[in-house]
Amino acid sequence: MMRKSGVHGQVFYHYWFSGKLILEEPAQLLLNTSDIQMPFCFCWANENWTRRWDGNENEILLGQDYSAQDAQDFIHYLIPFFKDPRYIKVENRPVLFVYRPSSIPNSQEYLDIWEKECVEAGVKTPYVVAVLTRGATNPKDFGMDAGGRASAS
Repeated sequence: MMRKSGVHGQVFYHYWFSGKLILEEPAQLLLNTSDIQMPFCFCWANENWTRRWDGNENEILLGQDYSAQDAQDFIHYLIPFFKDPRYIKVENRPVLFVYRPSSIPNSQEYLDIWEKECVEAGVKTPYVVAVLTRGATNPKDFGMDAGGRASAS
């Protein structure tokens, strides 16, 4: 249906909170079911999981904690997806969107660790796309390769 509608692939929001995953089962199912011919990639939804739905945005249910270890653990989780031939790539580099690049205290540290770990695993450096929202206006401010706007359509 996607192909018939002119849609190339699916971007999954990916929720990673220092190793805690939520809503990951559809992506895991896709990874483990190679006969589903659907190109895909991830957008790391790197914002705190709060009770925004009932007006309690300040109540954090799952928080983001940024560290070198977190960067390493996160990319290790993603590498099997990056190796999947269906994973969307630009210049043979796996595409990874970052929803809130301005929230990462040291984005260059993350990018450097991701590059090192991917190269060691035989994967090209990720092609990182900053979602241009919430104060992010230029991907170069965060050392990222490209920028894109979030869209609900």
